[in-house]
Amino acid sequence: MKNKLLSIIVPAYNVEKYLSKTVKSLGVFLNCEEVEIVIINDGSTDCTFRVAKKLGKEYQNIEIIDKKNSGLSAVRNFGNKVAQGEYIYFFDGDDYLNEEYTSEIMNELKKRKFDLYCLGYVKVDAQGRKISSHVYDVDKKYSRVDYVEFIKSLV
Repeated sequence: MKNKLLSIIVPAYNVEKYLSKTVKSLGVFLNCEEVEIVIINDGSTDCTFRVAKKLGKEYQNIEIIDKKNSGLSAVRNFGNKVAQGEYIYFFDGDDYLNEEYTSEIMNELKKRKFDLYCLGYVKVDAQGRKISSHVYDVDKKYSRVDYVEFIKSLV
C-alpha cells in the first residue's frame, strides 16, 4: 500500500561534492510527511555515504540505503521497489531543483490526479551556465496528450 504522496529516489555514486546541494534544492519536500526521500548509495568510493548519513540526520524524511555497486538502472529499479509514494521521482545525485517550483509541484500533485507528471529541465555546465533547455510545452502549463502524441514529443 502506498502511504506517501511522493517518493524521491536519489541514486548516489561518487557525488559527495554535489549531494548536499542536490538535497537542499528539494525545498518543501524536505521534512514533509507526505514525501519520502530515499538516497541509495551505490557503492561509492568517495565520501558520498558519509554525506548522505549526515543529511539523513538533518531531515526526518530521508532514508539512506547503502548497496554494493550495481549501476544506475539497477539502483533505480531497487528504488522503485522500496518506494512508498503514489508518485515516484527519480532524481540524480548531481541534479538540482529550482526551489521555487517545489511548492507548485506539491500543490499540483495534491489537487490533481495525474497518470504521468513531466518536468522539463535545463542542462548547465560546472559554472551554472545554461547549455540546453528541454521543456515539453512552454506555452501550456498543463497538457493532456494522447499516448502517440506524447511518444512523438519525446522522440
